[in-house]
Amino acid sequence: EIPEGEADSALFSAIGYISQKVAIEDLTEKKKVWLAPTSYEMQSFEVLDKGGGRDKTFGIKKGFPAGYTNLASNKPGDEIGTPIKISKPTYLKSAHFTIDRVSGDSMIYRVNIYEFNDGEIGKNLVSENVLLEGVQKQGVVSVNLTPFELVVSEDVLLTLENIQVDSEEHNSRIGFRYKSVFLRNRNIYGRIGDNSKNVAGEFSEIIQGSALNFYFVGNEL
Repeated sequence: EIPEGEADSALFSAIGYISQKVAIEDLTEKKKVWLAPTSYEMQSFEVLDKGGGRDKTFGIKKGFPAGYTNLASNKPGDEIGTPIKISKPTYLKSAHFTIDRVSGDSMIYRVNIYEFNDGEIGKNLVSENVLLEGVQKQGVVSVNLTPFELVVSEDVLLTLENIQVDSEEHNSRIGFRYKSVFLRNRNIYGRIGDNSKNVAGEFSEIIQGSALNFYFVGNEL
């Protein structure tokens, strides 16, 4: 006998089957409860494997250098960058920049990645501060991008925006290595900043037919 106010039935359910309610009094006679199978319509989704595949370089990593160039005035917000060709969805794991000449002890840059379509520069695809900071040194300096889960599908403009750079008066500004290239819209771009707010004027081509030794390492998906 079931006390007053308590349930008089039990509900049996499982993923992939139709739920069935059975009276408590019937359970004394049934040793098994059979559920009828069913199917569900689910919204489609895409699974991206960001860890698989061989690492690939996107941009100019090596090559005979044509020279070096630097930011317009070495003030906060000054920015310099180069287009990177991307032909399919790509998970960006790290960004790398080759320095040819140093000017002091320390540096802090913000890494920006802009849409780049046939020479037109669009919005910044990086919604968080990605900082490259440390001691100035010649050679390749790198920043880890994996915490930011960045996936791009088309060409981008990879830039460094000056936040704070130690520059001794008798030295020139930090020099970034570049090489000559003979590809359409492969120029070096720069702009003068405004107190590191990234709201300065338009980019302009500062060296045509050349590309900075800036590059990504990542996986095509």
